[in-house]
Amino acid sequence: MEWVEVVEKNDEYIKVQYYPEQTKAVGEYGVVKYFVASDKWIFEKLVDKYPISYAMHACNFVRSPYKNGEEICLSGVAAWY
Repeated sequence: MEWVEVVEKNDEYIKVQYYPEQTKAVGEYGVVKYFVASDKWIFEKLVDKYPISYAMHACNFVRSPYKNGEEICLSGVAAWY
């Protein structure tokens, strides 16, 4: 589980910060950019000690609603099981 926040959004990309588990309390975060036209993402900053799957879940936080024509939340929890 992680907290995700959209920090920048324009016609080219959506940039998010993600905070795995309880890392927001200590200010540790990663940064992912999702490029809407190409359906690609770039991991600008990964969080040490956490697998890359956390960055991928952060990207899907914005990618999934975008692909389905839904409103993108500016912040929220990304959870999986």
